[in-house]
Amino acid sequence: MSFVPLNRCCQKESSDEFLCAGEILCYQKLLEDFLSENNIQERLHKIFLKVFNCSDPRKTASPDNLAGWDSLGHLLLVSAIEEEFKIKLTVEDIFQMVNFRAIQTILEEQVSHEPPPKDSSGRTSERGEINSL
Repeated sequence: MSFVPLNRCCQKESSDEFLCAGEILCYQKLLEDFLSENNIQERLHKIFLKVFNCSDPRKTASPDNLAGWDSLGHLLLVSAIEEEFKIKLTVEDIFQMVNFRAIQTILEEQVSHEPPPKDSSGRTSERGEINSL
């Protein structure tokens, strides 16, 4: 992420006690990014606790080092993620879910995308493709 340093975003002296609009927007963007990333990570952490009943799912958790993360565990994890985040994961996403960090990255990409397009009736298909007759 690139942003203008707070003390360089407008023409004001550093001794001014009020923030300019540019500084407020810089702070707001930083805060939104921080909260979004941490919110996804925290929610994913809770899903791991629920699905795998483990005490501390590390960011390096994977099927190799987490008991219960077998094929059935993977399906339960996918289901819990889709329910929690109100998204539909693609087959490609599901195959790329090889560890905690990879899943977090997939979710960050999914959450940052705009809502899927809608057809003329206002409906959206499950995969986000526009329904055609």
